[in-house]
Amino acid sequence: MNSQQEAACTLCKGSARLLQENFIGYKVDMHFSIYQCDHCNTSFPLPLVDANEIYDFIYKNGARVPAYDRYWQYFKQVKHQANPLAYLTAREEAYWGIQQALKEISTAKQQPTILEVGCGLGYLTYALKTDGYTIKGLDISNEAIQNARQHFGDHYICDNLFSYVNEHAGEYDVIILTEVIEHVNDPIAFIKTIAALLKKGGKAIVTTPNKSLVPQDITWDTELPPVHQWWFSEDSMQYIANQLNLNLHFVSYESFYQNNPKEYIVKRGKKKSFRIPVIDENWQFYSHALKNVPAEASSDSAPTPAASEASAFKKGFKRTLLQLKALVKPSTIICGERGNTLCAVYEKKD
Repeated sequence: MNSQQEAACTLCKGSARLLQENFIGYKVDMHFSIYQCDHCNTSFPLPLVDANEIYDFIYKNGARVPAYDRYWQYFKQVKHQANPLAYLTAREEAYWGIQQALKEISTAKQQPTILEVGCGLGYLTYALKTDGYTIKGLDISNEAIQNARQHFGDHYICDNLFSYVNEHAGEYDVIILTEVIEHVNDPIAFIKTIAALLKKGGKAIVTTPNKSLVPQDITWDTELPPVHQWWFSEDSMQYIANQLNLNLHFVSYESFYQNNPKEYIVKRGKKKSFRIPVIDENWQFYSHALKNVPAEASSDSAPTPAASEASAFKKGFKRTLLQLKALVKPSTIICGERGNTLCAVYEKKD
């Protein structure tokens, strides 16, 4: 192999092979080479690119940005819910996985002290606070923290994680990272700092898009680089745990998918991303990425017995259809214990 065909894995330093060159990024004039490390089963783009301008674009246009628009809907709607946490956990695997991990922790420890790192607009911190948890949110974005404080109250801190740890080492029982680790430059240094914030026996709950679900011939099926700098697998998470001497287990999503049947369609032989750029050369929305602002989500109300029964029937019927589809088309993966999102729980050893 020539030097273009392989590179040192930016996670484990092993040899990574080139999957695709000239891969179009989140901005249409950005191009990357996508590499896959067979040692730690991690995919990553090169070159490394500073994404700060792109993040500024996303924050300024959040309600219109594909995939990120839903966060703004949660931000707007969560306060109108009778049960904010139930509202979130019914909608996304990540929040459901976090709730499951917290249930396990809370049974072993009364009132754990929790920090959500990368809390963004603050709606998950608010939902957990409303559910009785002792929690604060931390984010580096002053704009995000101002929005969170104005909307949800004074439960939020604006600071850099690497500065915050200097005054708060060993302070927390639990730290939550919701879809954060795939954005950071050095995930091992980041999780090492998270571990420093934990008490002995403390746990970090980390969610991220799950590469383990997807066959190896899919190049990249997560947000385009440089917004996502990593596509992690269970092996990736285990490598980080081994490097930092942390225990690790994964939350099973079987119960979630029983109530929310989902599939992953494998497009074998099509190595290009299923996603399209969001930003054009002039820092405007790329025309093919534009979509209407979603309608306001309605407030959840308690379902009637008849509605619950009908919903259960629909879910059962959908599961049966998916099972039949998987028999006819083996490229259909039905989500079960493993799904689109990883929920990894790191434990700081005593």
